[in-house]
Amino acid sequence: MSDESTQLRRRGRNRQAILDAALDLIELSGVDGWSMRELAGRVDYTPGALYRYFDSKAALLEALTTDAMQQLRARMVTCRSDEGPSALLEELGLAYVEFAAAQPTLFRLGLVQMPSRRRSLRTEPGSDSPYALLLDAVRAAVAVGELTTSREFTDEHVAFTIWATVHGMAVLEQTHLSGFDADFGAIHRPALRRLITGLGARI
Repeated sequence: MSDESTQLRRRGRNRQAILDAALDLIELSGVDGWSMRELAGRVDYTPGALYRYFDSKAALLEALTTDAMQQLRARMVTCRSDEGPSALLEELGLAYVEFAAAQPTLFRLGLVQMPSRRRSLRTEPGSDSPYALLLDAVRAAVAVGELTTSREFTDEHVAFTIWATVHGMAVLEQTHLSGFDADFGAIHRPALRRLITGLGARI
């Protein structure tokens, strides 16, 4: 192994250690309740050394947001169904809720506190966007007649409805209903099935 590749691997490990420590601070103190100097102390770096990896707190938060999107997309891209695109939409929705439960701090940062990188319906979501997977599945379901759209309720509106539903489930279960005595997992699939079935009705 060359010296250059060893250095790159070390830099990658150091960068990940910084991101992990930042995520711990966010969990303890929120997005705004900590400083880069505090983070530097946690990873035993000088502030100057830390800035060689991330030149600002904003850059570090952006990197964590990218990580959140990549991890969510990686979970969603493994979803499969032999029952058609509508059934795949169920699996994608469940993957979203499961990611939120498995990575609550990363989920809240990347998908609650940080704004969307897509700024308008005039542009398609990026190919690396987890939402793009959902939108593609919606369009596939529309193409085979499993879902219907109209000029007033487009494929984007269908995708937004599903996204908003699973997002609402995830956020409620982590915040207002945290500690509530209920088996939320038991209702996720039937709730999504009813929603998607309803979206298939002629409008």
